[in-house]
Amino acid sequence: MDSQGLIPNTPEWLEFWSEKLDRLVAGEDVDLSGMTLAVTDAIIEAGEREEGQAMDDLSVQVNQWRRK
Repeated sequence: MDSQGLIPNTPEWLEFWSEKLDRLVAGEDVDLSGMTLAVTDAIIEAGEREEGQAMDDLSVQVNQWRRK
């Protein structure tokens, strides 16, 4: 478990830290104590997966458009 009582690399853990970072970006004063490099690595990896999925979806749409 991490300092927040969460198990690293679980969906709950990633959601907890993602929400904290979203609030930070929105301008809130957020306590980031306990945040580790594992958190940033997991968030970057999740973003890359989402970006890859978005590119796959776009590719499918382009191919469907070309067939018409």
